[in-house]
Amino acid sequence: MFQSQHQLRPVALQDKPHLQAFLKKTIYLHQHLDWRNPLDWVGWQPFWLAEKDDQLIGLLATPADPPMAAWIRIFAADLFTSPTRIMTELLGKNLEWHHENSHVPFLASLGLSEWFAHILHDLRFIHYQDVVMMIYDHNFVVYEPSRESYAIHREMQLEDLPAVTAVDNAAFEPLWQLSQTDLYYAFQKSTYKTVLEIEGKIVAYQMSTESEYKAHLARLAVLPEMQNRGLGSQMVRSLLHHFIVQKGLKNVTLNTQSTNTTSLHVYQHCGFRLTGEQYPVFILPL
Repeated sequence: MFQSQHQLRPVALQDKPHLQAFLKKTIYLHQHLDWRNPLDWVGWQPFWLAEKDDQLIGLLATPADPPMAAWIRIFAADLFTSPTRIMTELLGKNLEWHHENSHVPFLASLGLSEWFAHILHDLRFIHYQDVVMMIYDHNFVVYEPSRESYAIHREMQLEDLPAVTAVDNAAFEPLWQLSQTDLYYAFQKSTYKTVLEIEGKIVAYQMSTESEYKAHLARLAVLPEMQNRGLGSQMVRSLLHHFIVQKGLKNVTLNTQSTNTTSLHVYQHCGFRLTGEQYPVFILPL
């Protein structure tokens, strides 16, 4: 670890305007792929910044939400400083906070850019798995309608979020779970979100977004005890009908973990193919 040559302190609410201006001008910027904007994490801990001569030169936020999922949510460094040095100094403060206040087994990060992946490697983060990209291209796949099911498929309502959170947390390992706050942000930003019910109980859900030309399946989960019954495929085919047949879009994309063989099988069975694009996931044991 470098010895700190800068002033380091936790981010305060009054720092927001300075953070916003800083993020607009730097090219050394890593932002986690989630539903929140970087400044949504102001007020969460740990979130530290670095200053030199009272000028902001770097920031790092690694809060855990839900409690066992600590990711590098945002990192930024000044153009005229070493991003590795700034990252090292701020990471030390973030790790100190986690050792004293949280119970997360490791800190995780996506390697979305080559320069940032190199920093993570230099700081002894371990390559854990990959996030792989998939696409359904209507030009090359013949759409197949969803089969009849004993589950009721309906639009998701805001009051469903507690039950949806329970499904999500049961379906994913702690690293990939979303909190109810995350799912609220997702609910607000998704253009198509639905649930499956069996005897009045929500057993699966999906949330998707769309642009002018394509849609993106952002999240899909099925209760573990209800898996291998075709419910995941039913949800995928229903959203394909919504976007491909009803709205006339040509492409639907998604991403999943390279180690999630169950999801990969469901998506490939429904006509998705791997694009070859992928991003490494790194972890640092605490």
